[in-house]
Formats: sequence, C-alpha cells, structure tokens
Amino acid sequence: MKNKIGLLCGFVLMGLCPEISFSASSSCAKTFELVSWNVQTFGAMDAKRLALIKPAYKMVFSTSVIVFAAQEIAHDNGLKLFESLLPGGTTTWRASFENTPDSQDNGIFFRIDQSTITAQGFLFANKKTGKPDRAKAIHPVRWSHVKVDGFDFLLLSLHLTFKEGDAAASKKEFFAVLDWLKAYTQSANNDPDIIITGDFNLPSEKGKAFSDRHAEKKWLPLEGMIQEHGFFIEGPKKLHVLVDEPTSRPQKKPANNYDHFIVSESVFKRLVSVGRIPREFIDSADVGKSGRISDHYPVEAVFCLSN
Repeated sequence: MKNKIGLLCGFVLMGLCPEISFSASSSCAKTFELVSWNVQTFGAMDAKRLALIKPAYKMVFSTSVIVFAAQEIAHDNGLKLFESLLPGGTTTWRASFENTPDSQDNGIFFRIDQSTITAQGFLFANKKTGKPDRAKAIHPVRWSHVKVDGFDFLLLSLHLTFKEGDAAASKKEFFAVLDWLKAYTQSANNDPDIIITGDFNLPSEKGKAFSDRHAEKKWLPLEGMIQEHGFFIEGPKKLHVLVDEPTSRPQKKPANNYDHFIVSESVFKRLVSVGRIPREFIDSADVGKSGRISDHYPVEAVFCLSN
C-alpha cells in the first residue's frame, strides 16, 4: 500500500496529501496496516459489480495490509465470495465471522502468515447461546483479540445503526459499546490496546465541518459523546477519534464523515498514519460506469511494531 500511495501523492510526509495524515511517530522501522471498509451489502453479486470490484480490491488489499475489518457482509455465501477476491484467498486469509439474522454483518480478516486471532465473538452475546443481543446493536459488533508480531490488541468491527439519519439511535448504540468497553477495561484480563473501527454514521469534530450534513445540529461528533460518557477522557484509557475526511460516497463522491478508528492511548502512541485511502483507488474503477463498488471509501491506519 505504501508504494501505491506514494505514486498517487509523493508529498505525504510534508502533509500535502489530503487522504493520509501523519502523526509524530512517522519514523518507524517496522509497521503494519489495518484497513476498515463498509463493503455495502456484500452478498449475491451481479457480473457488472464484480467486474468493478476486482481492480479496486487489488489496489486496496496490497501485500502490506495485514488485518481488515469489514462491514456489511450479508451472509455465509457473501463471505465465501469476499474471501475469494482477497489476494491469495483462503490460503492467505482467515476470517472472524459468524452469520446472523442481520443482512449487514461485521467481520475481521487477517493474514495467517503474519497475524493470529486468539479469541473472538460478539459484543452483547448471550452467555448461554453466544448469540448477539440485537436490541443493543442491530448490526452485531464483532470483536477479536489480534496479535501481529509482539503487538496484541482488542479489535472491534462495528456498524452503528443509521435509521434514516437518526443520530440519536446511532448514539444509543455507541454508548452501549462504551459501556461494554468500560466493563472490559475494569476486568482482570483486559488488554489496554484497543481499536474500534467501522461505519459509525457519526462524525469526528473536524469531520463534521467537511460533511454534507454539517448543518445538522443533532448530528453530534463522537468526541463529544465520549466526553458525555465520561469514562474514556483521560489517562491510559483515553480514546482518540481518528479520520476526518468524508468517507461515504452515495453518489460516487465524498459526502459524509462516517468511518473511523477510535483507539486507546497506548495504541495512539503507535500511530504512524491514518486517513481515507486515496479516492482514486475506488473512483477510478466505478465513476462514469454503471454499478458501484461500495457507498463508502476504505479507511486505513498504520501502526508501529518496532522502532
């Protein structure tokens, strides 16, 4: 991915590329890349959309992407098709995924030669059945404990409800996630390295100003919600909201700032770069053509493994 980004924007390290923003930790000997993407109701696929998807996926899922969080995998058949489109297929990738009655499930994919998942499941799972409580999250949140080299972390892949733009419904689900994380961080076996990613249908403070929905007073930023919740505002448990660019693309152009990484303090210190993957990766494949790859752009975060 780094080489491809460099071809499109040769001045990223000087801060001149709008797609990728760099932190102070940009000097790092070894990194790994995490991508998150709402792939838009990935199930049965017509030939036109499949033809658009293939070149875009080749660009997005380069050899340097080790872990991928997906939103809107429709069912098991959608999972199989999606895995077949990843470079190397199931010989290279494994999935943390379980089909539910929802048609927009979340999953986590990882390269088996460079990473492992040591535990997985649903947030808000029934203790007896393991099935998710969809009263707390309509699109069940998938969690995995991931290890890449010596860096192990809790990863959540989520898709907060949209409900025709009802930000209060999205906020309710987000607070349920924060309550779950509060209980997790207070447990004996918690991992302080936490990454929450996916389609929040809510903006960052900066991202709201860049969005088509910027004038909506009820469409509140995630930072303010974290402040209101009150548990994750300072110290080691502080959460940082990342990605400010518009990431939805209902008309094949940037619209609203929906997709993010939210990371704990210890993970934030490892951050090398974060942002929306360059538009050209997606737009060059479907703009001006019938069909659409997705109504979202992917987002990417690069983390330091060793200095």
